[in-house]
This record gives sequence, C-alpha cells and structure tokens, in this order.
Amino acid sequence: GINAEFTSLADAVFVLMSSHVLVRDSLDLEVWQKCKRKITYEQALDEVGFGRFQYVLLVIAGLGYAADTVEMMFVSFLIPCLADEWQLSKLAQGFVGSTTTIGTLFGALVWGSLGDLFGRRIVFIASLAVSTIFGFLSAVAMNIYFIYCCRFFVGFGLGGSMAVDFIMFLEFCPSKSRGVCMMGLTFFGILGVVYTAITSMVALPVVSWRWYICCCVLPSLLLLLARLQFMYESPRYLLMKGESQKALQVLSSVATRNHRVFESNRIVLVMHRPQGGASSSSSS
Repeated sequence: GINAEFTSLADAVFVLMSSHVLVRDSLDLEVWQKCKRKITYEQALDEVGFGRFQYVLLVIAGLGYAADTVEMMFVSFLIPCLADEWQLSKLAQGFVGSTTTIGTLFGALVWGSLGDLFGRRIVFIASLAVSTIFGFLSAVAMNIYFIYCCRFFVGFGLGGSMAVDFIMFLEFCPSKSRGVCMMGLTFFGILGVVYTAITSMVALPVVSWRWYICCCVLPSLLLLLARLQFMYESPRYLLMKGESQKALQVLSSVATRNHRVFESNRIVLVMHRPQGGASSSSSS
C-alpha cells in the first residue's frame, strides 16, 4: 500500500513538473515571437546593403547583356558571307536577321512566364544555355534553312536573358542603388558592341564565317560556366511564393558577403507594409 501511494505521488509530481515546463516553453516562444521585427522586403534589402555580392552579380548579369548584344549585332557582318557562299537573295538575307528577332519576341513571353512559375535562377541559366548551344550549332550549318532554325532558337534564348537578367540583378539591389545599377548594366552593352566590332575586323578577314560565329558565341559559353556556380534564387521570388524563411536565408548569405549584420532569426519578412501600420517591433 505504501509503495503504491508513493508511486502515484511521484507520477503526480512528474505530470505537474512536465506541465510547468510546457507552459514555460510556450510562454518563452510567445515572448520570442513578439521580439521579432516585421520588416518589408525593401527594408531588408536596405539592411543587407550594396557590396561585394552585388558587384559580382553586376558582372555576371552585365556580361550576359554584353553577350546578347554580340549575338544581335554580329549577324549583320555574317550575312554577306552567307550570301557569297549560298547565293542568297535579298529576301533570304533579310530573313537571317528577322528570325533572331522573332525568336526574341517569343522567348521574352515564354521565359518571363517560366521565371514567375519556377524561379529566376533556372531561367537565368537555361535561357543562356539555349542561345549558346544553338549559337554553336549555327556554325556547322550545311544550308540556309538550318541557319534560320538556329538563329530562331538563339533569339528565343536571348529573349529569356533580356527578360530575366535585369530582374534577377535588380531584385538583389537596394532601391536607392537601382538607378546607378541600370547605368552599369547598359555599360556592358557598349562592351558587347566593341567586342563585335573588333572580332569582325580581326577574325573575319582571316578565318571562315564558321569560326567567326564561334568567336562571337565564345563569351556566352564562358558566361554560362560562371552562371552555373551562382546558387542563389531571388529572395523576392521566394517571398512571393510564401517561402519567407528561405528568402531570409538568402538575404543573410548576401549580408555576410557584404560584411553587414543581418539578424535573420529576429526578423519577420513581409512583401509590403500592412495598411495603417508601421513595421512592428515589441519586446517584453
């Protein structure tokens, strides 16, 4: 009888202590949640700052714009070579450049939608891969129809690059830096023009048009290899998809590379500030 009573008393004490621990942990969690700051995505970008990470991304996105410029411009130097080899009519010559433009139009529509559905990073890489692969394939074309097909898909890939590269870069930039960043990206377009002009003057007179195409597509290949190392999804896209914790992890990594303090474990990230309220911060 004494042993049974002692066991029942011990069980009661254990239950009482367990309940106390659960209540205490629940209160601690509630206090911790109240201590978190609620900030918008734009405010988070301001805290992360503009630094080393954005400079690297500027080069990656900017070189993509330069490669796009090369692909669009070198065709005008290529057409006379194709006309001499295959005796093309004026209409056929004009269609070489037109197919690239048509592909770009369709590419912008398709890749832009894919970027909203599956994320910016995959389009950031895949669109460049498409234009690079078909760019090199056009160098081995046996007839003008194969050139038409390849140039269409080159344009299709370029449409994705033009639609997503700027977005991918600007979604990592604080709002006060975006104007300067846009100027920086357009500067890379000038580099593309210069590269096309130099290549046409140096390479085209001494090599065949096939090697000339390879010279013009080479920057895209090198850039593709660099982009494959870029592991970050756009935090804005993640937040739009409801994955705020993943967005905070990306922003925390960016802050680390910028040597900034960003306490992601003390932040609640929202897309927009709630109406009628400021960013809340409370403590107990």
